[in-house]
Amino acid sequence: MTRTMTSIMPRIALALAGVLVGAIGLAVEYVVLAGAAAEAGAPIWFAPVFFSSFFTNLVNALVVLVLVADLIPSERLSRLRHPGLLGFCAVSISLVGSVYFVWLSSSFVLEGALLWAILAIHYVTPVIYLVWWGLFGATGQLRITRIARWVVLVLIYFGYAMAFNLLSGRPIYPFLDTTINGPANVVFTVLTIAALFLGLCFAVWGFDRFVVRRRHTAITPDKPQ
Repeated sequence: MTRTMTSIMPRIALALAGVLVGAIGLAVEYVVLAGAAAEAGAPIWFAPVFFSSFFTNLVNALVVLVLVADLIPSERLSRLRHPGLLGFCAVSISLVGSVYFVWLSSSFVLEGALLWAILAIHYVTPVIYLVWWGLFGATGQLRITRIARWVVLVLIYFGYAMAFNLLSGRPIYPFLDTTINGPANVVFTVLTIAALFLGLCFAVWGFDRFVVRRRHTAITPDKPQ
């Protein structure tokens, strides 16, 4: 019993930390954005729509749900524990941190609670989730065909982001603003991020297939002949 509790405590601690950091970071960011929108006289629906338009927020919310499902062993939450979904979260949260570091970190001057929230959901939650997934979430069962599904999901978001840009006249991310960066630079940045996403897909699949599968093989005793 003691050995079982000792081995499961790090998993619980990481999942709980991810839930708390992710959920609090999202909540703080939403409160700040909603307050700013209200002061600017924006309609009441603007804050939730604008907040949910960010890939970062959607992925962090999904990561929080996945980690909650790991903490609560309910059959109703079993879909949130599917290897394909866990792998997609690993790819997407890695993309979140990478894109923010390379393209966005120098674009804003943040302070106070919003700075904490942005750092939490772009850096802290990704690190916590990736450590949790690498140690406990990866099962060695990912199929390479999953990558196609992950690409479709991201393309759906990209279509939504471009539609939001056209309808609102306000790009979700600065690097999507053609009036400032020019169409050629925007296309180049999008293609670069797409290549990064594909690279992360194969990295996650490769880790799951080779590293985790070897780990499971090494700790599984040979069957008696």
